[in-house]
Amino acid sequence: MVDEMLSFLERDQCADPDSHLFGNYPSTRYHALFPISRQEDNVYFVAWVNQVLRRNLPQCAKEESQRIERLIDRGDVAIAQYRNRYGDITYNFYRPKAWFPNGKLLSRYGLFQPTDDADDTCIAFRGRTHDVNEATRIKEILHHQSN
Repeated sequence: MVDEMLSFLERDQCADPDSHLFGNYPSTRYHALFPISRQEDNVYFVAWVNQVLRRNLPQCAKEESQRIERLIDRGDVAIAQYRNRYGDITYNFYRPKAWFPNGKLLSRYGLFQPTDDADDTCIAFRGRTHDVNEATRIKEILHHQSN
C-alpha cells in the first residue's frame, strides 16, 4: 500500500526542473457558481504532502525512505517559491507576482495581492526543511502578528 501511494505521488509531482511548478502537485480550483474548473498554482498541497511524508519517514523501509526523500527535496524547491516577495521568512498561498493566476481581473493589479499570513506561513514552514534559527524567527513573527 505504501508503494502504491508513493507511486501516485511520484506520478503527480512535477519533476520537470525547467517548469515553475517543479516539485508541486496539481491543484484544481472549482467555482460552483460558474461551473469552471481550472488548474491552480499554490503552496497548499505540496506543503501538506511534505509534512505527512516527513512525519512518516522514520517508520519507512530504506527503499521507501529514499523515494520519500526525493519527493520531499523536490517539494522543498516548490515551497521556497512561495516565500515572501521581500525576502522575509513568511509565506503566501500564491507565488510572489503570480497571485490569482486564473483571475482575469485580480491578477492584473498589485492591490489585490494577498499579504502573507500566519496559516500559510505555518503550513509552508512545517512542510519544508528548516533550521533552528528559522524556527525561532518564525515564532517571533507569529507572536508579533498575533498581538
